[in-house]
Amino acid sequence: MGLALLTAAVLGGIWLYSQSRHSYISIVTAPDTDGGDWFGSALAVSEPWVAVTAFRASGPAKQTGAAYLYRRDAESGWAYRHTISASDAQPLDQFGFSVDLEGDTLVVG
Repeated sequence: MGLALLTAAVLGGIWLYSQSRHSYISIVTAPDTDGGDWFGSALAVSEPWVAVTAFRASGPAKQTGAAYLYRRDAESGWAYRHTISASDAQPLDQFGFSVDLEGDTLVVG
């Protein structure tokens, strides 16, 4: 389909741009973030998956960070699938400052 993630973290969402359609096709939002979480601070694509991070998201402690996985579905577009956080999260860890996705392997820094 020629998906390019020409993105901007705008009001807690990521705009997805289709090069083949020359238009924005979707906006991805997180189910549990707020403006201070920096949702969209890093993202990676390996179709049909997109990983988006919010390195200042608070989980068990302040600013532990999180990564959010979305999968493209032919019928419904991009759908939220899962939130990933560090099992040993500590305050100010900022998990999700960086991310990479290749095939079925996800790496979150």
